[in-house]
Amino acid sequence: APLLGMHVAVNRRSPDQPADATPLLPEEALPVAEALAGYTTGTAYLNRLEGSTGRIETGYAADLVVVDHDILGEDTTVLARTRVTHTYADGREVHRR
Repeated sequence: APLLGMHVAVNRRSPDQPADATPLLPEEALPVAEALAGYTTGTAYLNRLEGSTGRIETGYAADLVVVDHDILGEDTTVLARTRVTHTYADGREVHRR
């Protein structure tokens, strides 16, 4: 669900709407990097865990996902088509598609 939430925040339209559909309040669209930060460093901050999780850095929990598309590329509609292929918790693989 985070990738779909990011899609809406960035594109301001539902993933099932055509790319030429009028976006809702387009002036409120976020850049992909900002939407991603909301789900990573932002969530860590809200949970008062900003010193131990939410970023890829030495000493932080290695809670990561690997996705099958470049979500930081030019095509922002790729967010809705992106799937998680691997999930890691504390550096250990816990899911593989």
